[in-house]
Amino acid sequence: MGALGVALGAIGAHKLKPILEAYNKVGTFDTASKYHMFHAIALLIIALYNKENNKFLNITSVLFSIGIVLFSFSLYAISILPSKGFDVHFINYITPFGGVSFIVGWLLISIFAIKSV
Repeated sequence: MGALGVALGAIGAHKLKPILEAYNKVGTFDTASKYHMFHAIALLIIALYNKENNKFLNITSVLFSIGIVLFSFSLYAISILPSKGFDVHFINYITPFGGVSFIVGWLLISIFAIKSV
């Protein structure tokens, strides 16, 4: 996920910049890339820490992965697809489900942390 996040960020910054600027979607793509990378790093930390195969951390990993796909990839699509000629409005309904996946994942990590103390 981290490598993919870096690659997509670089593609967005260099190859897609004219398209993103034309659609006025640089900020949207940047948000997608940031959330992608934050959660890729969190996935790496969970993988390193989860030696005992904890259910809260396992579910969090799944939720973060779902969040990256639904949140970040929907924003990537909204950023690069033209709003004229292609109906991207349905994609707007996908993004919040990714955000909820992130939030629930963070809540599960909090529960894990509280139970670990």
